[in-house]
Amino acid sequence: MQYLQKVCLLFVACSAVISDVSKGKIYNELILTGFFLGAVCQVMDQGVCGILWFLGGLTAPVVLMWPLYYFRMIGAGDIKLFCSLGSILGIQGIFWCMFYSLLIGGGMAAVMVIKRGNLLKRLGYLKCYLERMADRHGWEPYRKKEDRDGEFYFSVPVLISVLFAIGGIY
Repeated sequence: MQYLQKVCLLFVACSAVISDVSKGKIYNELILTGFFLGAVCQVMDQGVCGILWFLGGLTAPVVLMWPLYYFRMIGAGDIKLFCSLGSILGIQGIFWCMFYSLLIGGGMAAVMVIKRGNLLKRLGYLKCYLERMADRHGWEPYRKKEDRDGEFYFSVPVLISVLFAIGGIY
C-alpha cells in the first residue's frame, strides 16, 4: 500500500468518526472528497485502468451491504463511508475492510450490551421483531428511530479496520 493511499484512508476514516460522534452524521462532502482521493490514488497506482478499480471499490459496498441497510441494521452513511474507502482500497481491500468492520462492530456491540446490562432487553427486541415478521409476512425495519438503546457509532469499527489495512493485516 502506497503512502498516499494510507494518508487518504486515514483522513477519510478519522474525519468520518469525528463527524459521526460529534454530529451523528457522516456528511456527503467527506464522502465526495473520499471519492476524489480514491480516483487519484487508483489512477496514480494503476494508470487509466485504475478507474476500474476505483469503480469496483466504490460499488462493491452497495451490493454487499444493501441487505443490512434494507433492514436498517446499518445506516446509509455507513454504506457511503464504505464506498468512499472502497474507492481508495479497491474491491479486494474494501471486502476485507467490511469483513473486519463487521467483526469488530459485533464484538463492540457485545461489550456494549454487557456493559449496559440490557442483553435480555435486546434479545426480547429481536424476538418480537421476528414474531412480527412471521405474523405479517412483510417487511419493516429492524431498528426503529426511537430505539436508541441499541445504537452505536459504526464508524469506529470501520476506523479500526482501516488501521488494520494501514498496518498490513489485509
